[in-house]
Amino acid sequence: MLCKLRMKITAFVAFTLLPFIATTGFSQSTPAQIEVLTEKLLTLSGQYQKAGRLEQPSLLKELVAVAAERQERLASLIAMNPGEVLRLAIASDLRAMIPSQVQLYVEEWVEVDGIVEVLAEDPPGRYLHFLQTSTGRFALHFAGSKTPGLVTGSRIRVKGV
Repeated sequence: MLCKLRMKITAFVAFTLLPFIATTGFSQSTPAQIEVLTEKLLTLSGQYQKAGRLEQPSLLKELVAVAAERQERLASLIAMNPGEVLRLAIASDLRAMIPSQVQLYVEEWVEVDGIVEVLAEDPPGRYLHFLQTSTGRFALHFAGSKTPGLVTGSRIRVKGV
């Protein structure tokens, strides 16, 4: 009888960021740069909520620009330091207060199940991890210094953004 491996792993799941990795104009962003953008995003969001209908369109335009830049900077950081990306991720309750048009650019905390795919990359010793779910295939970037010993075909549950 085949025993299925079921694990719970705290991982970074690159749902919204993955498409931007190849197109980002930022070579490497620092956490401090992203913290500044996060603070600006949350401040502008608060201003948007209090603004009148005449002021909201210009604030929304600025919110989208800040959120898009923040998303690109997070994407530039994901492969090198996924733990920092998790630390910098906006909490679900704060995300909910951001206008829906801007939420498209803001990471979301999720927990998903799927089947792992592990690919060896050149140079030898480097591995890429993916999670195949009912909604698609997503890159996994693990927080911490050690990647869990996963094999292709393992069924796991991951939690992250």
